[in-house]
Amino acid sequence: MVRSRALRRKAAVSPWRIWVVVGVGVLVTVGGVLLLARMDALAAGPVLAGAMLLLIVSYASPTIGISLWLAVTVVVPDWTRVEVGIGSLRPLTAVGIVVVIGVLLGRRFRRTRLGFADLALAVASVLMCVFVALESYPLFVVANFVSVLFLSYVVGRVAPDGVKRVFLCAMLFVAVWGIIEFVLGMHVWEHWMPSNEHHWNDIQTRVGLDRSEASFGHSIAYGAALASGIPFTQLLRRPWIGQLLLIAGIGVSLARGPYLAAALTLGLTVIVLGGVRGRSTITRYLVLVATIVAIVLFFQVLYSSESESEVVRSGQTRLNQLANTLPHVQPFGSLSLSYEDGRLETAGDSVIDNTFLRLAINYGWVTMLLIVTPIVAVTAQFFRRRFSMASIAVIGQLPVLATASLIVQWQGLLFFLAGLAIADLRESGPPTDADGTGLHVGKVR
Repeated sequence: MVRSRALRRKAAVSPWRIWVVVGVGVLVTVGGVLLLARMDALAAGPVLAGAMLLLIVSYASPTIGISLWLAVTVVVPDWTRVEVGIGSLRPLTAVGIVVVIGVLLGRRFRRTRLGFADLALAVASVLMCVFVALESYPLFVVANFVSVLFLSYVVGRVAPDGVKRVFLCAMLFVAVWGIIEFVLGMHVWEHWMPSNEHHWNDIQTRVGLDRSEASFGHSIAYGAALASGIPFTQLLRRPWIGQLLLIAGIGVSLARGPYLAAALTLGLTVIVLGGVRGRSTITRYLVLVATIVAIVLFFQVLYSSESESEVVRSGQTRLNQLANTLPHVQPFGSLSLSYEDGRLETAGDSVIDNTFLRLAINYGWVTMLLIVTPIVAVTAQFFRRRFSMASIAVIGQLPVLATASLIVQWQGLLFFLAGLAIADLRESGPPTDADGTGLHVGKVR
């Protein structure tokens, strides 16, 4: 008996070795994407070699493969384009395609039954192909759905439980990055691939201060991504430390939507998830109260006499967008009237700061409902007292979805989390925390 235990310990891979492999893989993958973005057709050999290596890694270890996908998603700016011969791809798309193929070939993913949310996205994809053929949709908006939203959802659906810890580590890293960026004024990607067709490398300001964006190119996307990491702090020995770090990172975004998302997500985390691992009730509620106080103070700064007109004008613009476009939304087909300088012009508005409205404008409201089905399903299951850390993260994004469109790599992370949440909720068996990865599916007590 003692000998068999010793043999099992010897055969097991040390956690530090796994993290060394992940670390080396992150450096190689991120560096490769950045290098390929600056190379021409002569890079075909290295591209194929790198893709084959990533395929083998993902086949052997889905956790490491998806960890590399997450690393590229949160480190490499979304406006980077990787040339692959058939055109240019976003970093998360180029890596995600290879990772998903490797994981599916290896058949080492969580076996969960396909459900209504999966079927809805599949039907949306078919509808889009039909309407592209009928020239009712611009091709590029369909490509964005398939290559970013649907692909990221699939990555989440096949992700092992261990990826949740990796996601938390990625969000904590981005939070520290944003805080350092705010304090030192050091914007790493400010001059990366500038173009007349995008403004993502420009630094946003508010109240006379530069807003932190990290690699996301937009402070709202940056703050929203950090808010989605809050439920996963339950995996830490001291969750409140991770929560405070994420809240601080969200604070330097100076963005109202992420502030509200942080309050909602932390409130749900403390009230619903806080007791599953026996944390101190007093500590949990002190963190919640401190966060609410901090958010109130942030709002007071944003609505101070110095910046109130800017913030109020921003809110009024969103109301005008809703009034201008909502009456013209169709059941199917794109409402977009023209395509100017890389942007859709819709009833005179090139920016629509509402995810549901933007999707309805791009695809029609019927297809929009199909696309957001995973988010609706996760929310509905919560009210049926079935939830997970991933589903709390998705529900917490609702304030941002109401005030921003799906942009940059945040949209990929959101649908990745939706895929994780659907996989959690469709797992059979009683709730368990025995593997140390957090509650899969819980019930409010």
